[in-house]
Amino acid sequence: MIPNVLLVDDDPLLLQGLVRSLAREPYNLFCAANAEGALAMLRSEHISVMLCDDQMPGMPGSELIALVHDEFPTVLSIMLTGQATIGSLVHALNHGHVFRVMLKPCRADEVGANIRRALVHQQIWSRCRDALPLLRDLGNLLDEVARTDYNQLRTPALVANRDAKHDLDDLAAALDAEVEHAKAVLARRRP
Repeated sequence: MIPNVLLVDDDPLLLQGLVRSLAREPYNLFCAANAEGALAMLRSEHISVMLCDDQMPGMPGSELIALVHDEFPTVLSIMLTGQATIGSLVHALNHGHVFRVMLKPCRADEVGANIRRALVHQQIWSRCRDALPLLRDLGNLLDEVARTDYNQLRTPALVANRDAKHDLDDLAAALDAEVEHAKAVLARRRP
């Protein structure tokens, strides 16, 4: 699936320039001229990354970024500003969880590189979120194994080979048999 990137700025010339410069990037570009347009776009499209100007009429970008974080927590935001104030930066960092802050003027290749970094970062976090249920299941299985009486899991072949001096192939076969037997015992215990 090709990711979607939202560019938010009240300067139409800047948006046009970014769209032209980023046209060859491996993502779809969407544009909004203000916070209301950005929120409407976020509600209608699956946006991965939002690049947002801070100084916009109506709602400043730092407030928009905080709203986006609350409503769309998987969207990574990059703040673009020409007149950053300490207050807006602190608000964006503390409440909006900004991925990057870029100062205007900046080159289009820098913007593209930061968007690509955000997409990679988001993909890694997405895979971690997807793996979490599997890790929980594995942890539960390990807890179940830890509570198991190992004497019930031992196979006769392993018990017979425990004290004998057989070759490694016989021992490996006995261990494989024990693992299969343990799986069967645990499978019977599950609802």
